Amino acid sequence: MTVYTRWVALKDDLTAIHEIEQQSFDDPWSKEEIESCLRQRFMVGMVAIIEGQIAGFMIYEFGKHHLRVISLATATAFRRQGVATALIARLTGKLSPGLRERVSVEIREANLDAQLFFKSQGFSAVHIVRKPYEGCDEDAYRMEYPLIRNFVSVNRISHLTER
Repeated sequence: MTVYTRWVALKDDLTAIHEIEQQSFDDPWSKEEIESCLRQRFMVGMVAIIEGQIAGFMIYEFGKHHLRVISLATATAFRRQGVATALIARLTGKLSPGLRERVSVEIREANLDAQLFFKSQGFSAVHIVRKPYEGCDEDAYRMEYPLIRNFVSVNRISHLTER
């Protein structure tokens, strides 16, 4: 099954994104909250599509030197089929030396599944964030995916050895 990712979530995608949000989180955002988030200047929604259906989504924020995952979820019917992996791969593919050099995400301390998923994607825990969510006493881990600093030299070496 092929996962196709579309960089920008469209207004028509909002209902499907909201349904996936409802399936995925104990305290899901309302449709209005999702729409409001996506209207913010530095927020972007991305969707994953399988056989014409929205299978998952990611909302991320872009800053001058990094990208930050705000929300990532997969529809129940499409879980364990590479949807979230495709979305993360597409996002980490946007990293470039001197511009955006890392992707970060905050994950609740109790959300072991998400921690393990992001670790499997090359993220590492770099910081504990104390009680980042309003109305919740739970801490979170900030995990980051850094662009490899030696990107140019690694490519030069492999290029030289291919001759």
